[in-house]
Amino acid sequence: MLDPENFEAPTFVPAPELETWLRSTFIDEGAPLQNEDHFHLRFARIGVLWTSVENGRHGRRAAGQAERGEPGAMGK
Repeated sequence: MLDPENFEAPTFVPAPELETWLRSTFIDEGAPLQNEDHFHLRFARIGVLWTSVENGRHGRRAAGQAERGEPGAMGK
């Protein structure tokens, strides 16, 4: 995705395997990093994408980001 010689436009690729990891790590009951702040996500439909679009502010890079998938609500 980040091949500089073959870069025409930002690429977005589905990453369904990451949803499984997110749930087993943060959301599911008994998950190692589970907390009450994530309880509302137990029955949420979650989609995950890999992207080549950089995202950062103030000299810091964002390694991951969660947003609602509503039109107009999504940032970079």
